[in-house]
Amino acid sequence: MNHKLIKNTIYGVAIGDALGMPHQFLPPQEFDKQPVTEMTGYGAFSYPAGTWSDDTSLTLALLDSLSQGVNYTQIMQAFANWYQLGKYTPTGIAFDIGAGTAEAIKTFLAGTLALAAGSSKVTNNGNGALMRLAPVVLYLANRDDTLSLAEQFEILHNTTRLTHGHVRALVASGLLGMAMLTVQRHPEWPLRRALTTGFQIARDYYQNQPAFQSELIDFKPLFHLEQLINTNRNDIPSSGYVVDTLIAVSWCLLTEPNPNACLLKAVNLGEDTDTIAAITGGVLGLNPATHFSHSWLSQLKDRAQIDYYIHQATESANFN
Repeated sequence: MNHKLIKNTIYGVAIGDALGMPHQFLPPQEFDKQPVTEMTGYGAFSYPAGTWSDDTSLTLALLDSLSQGVNYTQIMQAFANWYQLGKYTPTGIAFDIGAGTAEAIKTFLAGTLALAAGSSKVTNNGNGALMRLAPVVLYLANRDDTLSLAEQFEILHNTTRLTHGHVRALVASGLLGMAMLTVQRHPEWPLRRALTTGFQIARDYYQNQPAFQSELIDFKPLFHLEQLINTNRNDIPSSGYVVDTLIAVSWCLLTEPNPNACLLKAVNLGEDTDTIAAITGGVLGLNPATHFSHSWLSQLKDRAQIDYYIHQATESANFN
């Protein structure tokens, strides 16, 4: 796999994360008064501009583990190393930890098998698995000729259920995963066509499986992108709920063609600013024509660590 593709995608996640991190939890109305136009620091957490949070840390943990192959116990141990030891962080300390992710890691450390660690309760539908999906997509993209569609969904589902085991969270990852894979496979396509195709691939797959089919109704806006494009910004939800997150990310991608302005648009939706922007950045980065702001790149903290895991993946047979 092209080193530039891996780098562009992972940096897209990190830039979106760092842009949104200081502005988390603020309601949309706050951004009407003072929209975010640059990378800033502090705010929600006491860290300087360019600091990335759990979104990028868990993305790097997954990239690191997948460089050695698909081993779900190993992935969970990487997550535990982040949670307990501050590995994969620019600060040496894990922060901004989602409740579902924290609970799953504790459950795993207490002896539960990796694939059973994530709660399957309906209340566990936060976007903590969506935010780290980029390495899984890159891994699958390298195996287009060797994995069946069912096997691709199985990996998307299993990497999700490590922390988020409810069927709705699995479907969310399947939808986003197929959309991202379509963007990667067809960079010449307009984003609207790529997203439409990816969502439809997932929809067709789930419609034939009763366990998943009933969840599709919650994601209805993703199957009517023309209506979503025309939705007013004030009607776009931006919470940490998986359905809201996919709607918000899709709306940003479809309504702002400039990648840097698109990331700012994601942040200015408010609420879960870092994760919505991080996912948006990862999707944008899958297109080799995307160029992120050099100013934002230069402000990112601990780029050496990000580059280390990107290089490791590039050299691994699992990404080549």
